[in-house]
Amino acid sequence: MIKNCVSNSLSLLNGLCSRRFLLVGCAVMVVGWGNAVFGGEPHRIDTKTQLFVDDLLIHHKEGVARRVQQAAKMDKPVLTPEHPWEFSYHPEDDGVGKRIYVYGTVFFDSLQNRYRMWYMSRMSHRHDFAIPELEIPGGGNIHRDLTLYATSADGIHWEKPNLGLCHFNRLSGGGESIVGDTQNNIMLDFHGASVFLDLEEPDPQKRYKAIGFIRRFEEIRICYSPDGVHWSEPQPAAERRNEGSFNACYVPGLRRYVAGSIIRSNDPRYEFINHEGQRGRKRVVTTLISEERDLERWEETMVIYPDEHDSPSTQFYGMAPFTYGDNGIIFGFLHVFDYTGPGPANDDGPIEVQLVYSRDGRKWHRTEDRNPVIPLGPKGSIDGGMIIMTALGTSTHGDELVAYYTAGNTGHGAPVKDRHFTIARASWRRDRLVTLQTDCGIVETVPLETTGNRLEINADAAGGQIAVEVLDAEGNVQPGFSSDACDEIADDSLAHQVRWKGKDLSEIRRPFRLKFLIRNAKLYAFKML
Repeated sequence: MIKNCVSNSLSLLNGLCSRRFLLVGCAVMVVGWGNAVFGGEPHRIDTKTQLFVDDLLIHHKEGVARRVQQAAKMDKPVLTPEHPWEFSYHPEDDGVGKRIYVYGTVFFDSLQNRYRMWYMSRMSHRHDFAIPELEIPGGGNIHRDLTLYATSADGIHWEKPNLGLCHFNRLSGGGESIVGDTQNNIMLDFHGASVFLDLEEPDPQKRYKAIGFIRRFEEIRICYSPDGVHWSEPQPAAERRNEGSFNACYVPGLRRYVAGSIIRSNDPRYEFINHEGQRGRKRVVTTLISEERDLERWEETMVIYPDEHDSPSTQFYGMAPFTYGDNGIIFGFLHVFDYTGPGPANDDGPIEVQLVYSRDGRKWHRTEDRNPVIPLGPKGSIDGGMIIMTALGTSTHGDELVAYYTAGNTGHGAPVKDRHFTIARASWRRDRLVTLQTDCGIVETVPLETTGNRLEINADAAGGQIAVEVLDAEGNVQPGFSSDACDEIADDSLAHQVRWKGKDLSEIRRPFRLKFLIRNAKLYAFKML
């Protein structure tokens, strides 16, 4: 029985609670103690999903560990390079690499009833082709970043339509342009485009918005479209130069956009020896928040630096924020670059993805568990060297949370001829990015207030058990809602209905606390309905 598993823990917890008036002055010394025992207003949760990414709702936890959950990955990429404009060339290593990135955006478009992808290729130093619509006279688009387009009915099988927007011209040996055709899927040249469908936009010509760094202008620019294909001329959106992708997402609860961007640290504590053998500044992430619903006005909020838990070689190669569902949390995929030294093409090393989060768009936190949320594959596999995420991070697909990512078979600075970048797909079951797991433990919430009268929990208790007690605000078990009266949960479900014998939650005193008694199980989320 689960009560036998937690009897020692309960004894300890009851002892602490019985002495709580004596512990006011030293509560911070108690391991696992969460929010204050007394005072303050109950936390109003309404009927929204509550995740355990932090201790906001936890008064006390004992014997549990918070762990990020690694995604399930498809065996094969969903998009591969196949056209000449999806290949890159570097003269120094005399090679051609196949390179497409999802430095860009993927989402299901409710207006068009299909998945849409704005992705990127980088022709780099190829001088045998030109796209005149994306060149600046006298300057050009020297990196040949290209924003490309694909669509899908199911999010797995993708098509690259011919858009008829840009000429892909071949150059003769003497440099003369041999005019090509427009039978390609080239539309823009963002170094990563954050694309949005804005259903509140009153101007139909601005229904779709795209923002990102464009190298030919060396600044962040924004453009608008009525359909996501035909775009206005990019205009300046932020007075800042960016080193890489500028990833943004819209946060409905804030009615603002938030973004993550790569910068070079100006703090002398964050330096390294770069690929030229010189002392350089580490790449770090700056976070930004917009004015209300305004993509053109941004405020920097904080910088995410490596810390004492990171390797001395750690840098950050950007952050892709995202929201989903009704949980009120802004997540971010942090690109962690483990610099290994100079490489033939550039600074070398693997890039993996860790999880960060924010509740207000201004202050960001890294999770306690620094394991990658999407693991690198084995050496030589499609994603054995780098994983880099899309601008909007994830999308929901039924009961799945889906993420598309750039899969790199090599590290960041490998020879171009060895690089093969594709676009792959990973997924989690709904609300299962972070868990509280234990062989035997307890999680007790702060006082809660809600109009809901049914408790639903997302948990994997296959091979274990979870029982729930309902307490009053002072921590006493409410009559009829003990663990003995609870129908134990002993299977795996996204939506367990918690029941007590002959009792209904409409009978409880409010505000109330929930105490989860857990054995050999994982607890992901709960909500009141």
